[in-house]
Amino acid sequence: MDDGNVIGARRFGAHVGAVRIVHLAFATLLAQAQRHEGSFGTMKLSPIAKKLQELIGEPAEAPA
Repeated sequence: MDDGNVIGARRFGAHVGAVRIVHLAFATLLAQAQRHEGSFGTMKLSPIAKKLQELIGEPAEAPA
C-alpha cells in the first residue's frame, strides 16, 4: 500500500498515467457514440469514407 506521499519522477509518472487513463476513457466513449451525418455542417463523405461504410455494413446516405 502507498501512503500517497509520492514525489519526483514517480509522481510525474503517476500524473501522466492518470491523464492517459482519462483520455482513453473519453476516446472510448466518443468512439462508441452514435454519429449523425450532416448535423454539424454540409460536408459530404468522400468516396473512401463511403467505401469504408459499405465494408463495415452501414448504409450509405443517399445523395442530396
